[in-house]
Amino acid sequence: MRSDQNKPNLPWWVELLFVQIGLPDSWLRTFLKSKKKSKVFVEENKKIIIVSLLTIGGLIYTNPIFKSSRIQNICIDASLDYVKDKIPYEERLNKKASLAWAIRFCNGGDIDSIN
Repeated sequence: MRSDQNKPNLPWWVELLFVQIGLPDSWLRTFLKSKKKSKVFVEENKKIIIVSLLTIGGLIYTNPIFKSSRIQNICIDASLDYVKDKIPYEERLNKKASLAWAIRFCNGGDIDSIN
């Protein structure tokens, strides 16, 4: 038996980067140490990492909903004054009616249909 058969095979990335390309061995040692430290860190803080990822994922998921609502509210606020000038006086006294017309205007309704 040869002594080469008893040695474990190197991972493909070690073979490529450090044997074929010839990167310095000190980089390999540094990489392996940091890999070991990060593995220990992840094992010790698994719950915190999972909660953080779920929180970040939830914020990313709900961000378009909040952004759309904010834009809709800005549109309603901007069109409320315009609609108040166009609607009849009786409806102008009713804030809900003028708000309904502003929402209709922001959702693509026809403002010219107001009497």
